[in-house]
Amino acid sequence: MYGGVNVVLGFTDPSCSEGPCLWALYYKFEQQHGAEEQVAAVVRRCVAAEPRHGELWCRVRKAVKNWHDEVDVLLTKAIAEMAME
Repeated sequence: MYGGVNVVLGFTDPSCSEGPCLWALYYKFEQQHGAEEQVAAVVRRCVAAEPRHGELWCRVRKAVKNWHDEVDVLLTKAIAEMAME
């Protein structure tokens, strides 16, 4: 991997517990630069963390059409929501 990507991963990874909206950014980053195993690991860790706060996450999570969606689906929808902003 490129050295800059490793530096970003070093800063992004621990921050996910502090900022739930970062899960969507982290997931998108891993989709673009990581392997399938890394993307799956982000989804597993996000499910385990059970994010509940953050402006973007709450907006996506509390939308009526998303009410019963699983976390992995919500991550994808959060990325789409970020693209529309």
